[in-house]
Amino acid sequence: MNKPRIRLCAVAKDEGPYLAEWVFHHLHVGFDQIHVLLNRTSDTSAAVLERIGQAYPQVTFEFIDWVDLCDPSVGRKLQTIAYAKALADARAAGVDWLMFLDIDEFWTAQDLATRVDQLIARLCGDTPRPISFLWHCELGQAQAFCPLQNGAGYELSSHLKTLFPIQGIEIQHVRVHHPIFARDVVPIDADGHPMVYSETQPELADSTAIAPRQAYVIHRMYRSEEEYLALLLRGRPSGKQQLKTNRPGYRSHRNVKVGRRMVWPGEVFAAYDSAKRDFMQRLEISALIERDREAIRQRAARALSMLLALVEQGDPDGATRFLRGTRHEAALAARLAAHGGTEELGRSAASG
Repeated sequence: MNKPRIRLCAVAKDEGPYLAEWVFHHLHVGFDQIHVLLNRTSDTSAAVLERIGQAYPQVTFEFIDWVDLCDPSVGRKLQTIAYAKALADARAAGVDWLMFLDIDEFWTAQDLATRVDQLIARLCGDTPRPISFLWHCELGQAQAFCPLQNGAGYELSSHLKTLFPIQGIEIQHVRVHHPIFARDVVPIDADGHPMVYSETQPELADSTAIAPRQAYVIHRMYRSEEEYLALLLRGRPSGKQQLKTNRPGYRSHRNVKVGRRMVWPGEVFAAYDSAKRDFMQRLEISALIERDREAIRQRAARALSMLLALVEQGDPDGATRFLRGTRHEAALAARLAAHGGTEELGRSAASG
């Protein structure tokens, strides 16, 4: 059987410091093609991807800002619109398998040595079927901009991402985590068993299916405290910025009892890490990456100021929720005490 062509796609906004590591990782684990769709980007992402593409022509990118020309109700579906286009393009190019990931998500085999095509062959044989991989949510690291570490702690999640065949299979709708397939298509998990999805949230795994498997998606949702704070802001630096409201707090190796760790064979990880250093040196993009890292540091500082200001604005609960788990909880507590605590602030806000 011929080796299938496997393409990875991502929608990315201001991910300049992270793109090179993410691209390296997925080339290393066997993805044949990588295509990034840039949207509303103000950092050096395009320059980084252009440099990568010169050395690795199987890595490509395009801008999808044209989605913003549509009605706002359409623009809110940007990710699924981009994915639908990516699916059509991949089919036209003769790609066999497709996966959608974000730049903070890393497809990984449990041994860090099995390639994605090898896993497909092992699980599917001659019958290609969608394969869903659970999130391993990596806990925050002490060092900002830290690459993947051997032995990092993680928490299992019901969230997942799906690698799926695109030729000779009916795909009715693309979705972020798991497409809708025809009824006769039976997706499997990363151990080859029929995947069990939640009845109430069909893009998520059922509670009975949440267990470590032989491959997974590392979700670097926190990275570090500084990067977590920077992610709380939405909107461009030149325009009005608002705090994101879907962040429950910062979970890290410091404030969470680590129950699970991603541990890979030492020799395998050493070879992986050495190959990554060679990849980065070949690209000569350290100046571009440092420029975007500084922008993230500044963004984190702005986010912290806005969060502490919530106390004076009568929303101490919001400040408490966002800063939970960070080293800034003490500063927040002092500010709350200076303003009479949350109950007094709540009464002041209500009377105002």
